[in-house]
Amino acid sequence: MAYFDDIFLLKSFADTGEGYEALAALNAGHPVFESHFPGAPIVPGVCLMRQVEQLTSKYLSKPLKLIGVSNAKFINIVSANGVGEVLFSVTVDSDSLKAKATLGSPDGTVVYARFSMSFDADSSTDTDLQ
Repeated sequence: MAYFDDIFLLKSFADTGEGYEALAALNAGHPVFESHFPGAPIVPGVCLMRQVEQLTSKYLSKPLKLIGVSNAKFINIVSANGVGEVLFSVTVDSDSLKAKATLGSPDGTVVYARFSMSFDADSSTDTDLQ
């Protein structure tokens, strides 16, 4: 899934004690927006989830493989024409390898998505621990 890995460019990453907060800039020039959707480009939901997978791998300092998603709610679109940055606020249970993510605007006025994810430790994954 390396094709999707540079849709977001990490600007900051902070440990919150129960997880992390990461601020990422949207790469509006990414080729995925040529087809999703021409004239009204939006970030595919799978790309939002992939970013949480990568960031959680970074937080835990080990490669992870996504094995489940629950309670996924995509509340507002992440438009390549209007959204510059996304704040990823994620709580992580390092024992069970589960995470609860809220993605929103940096000022907290807009929530884009909320979902829970389950992971498996995977030493064969291509997750980039940037």
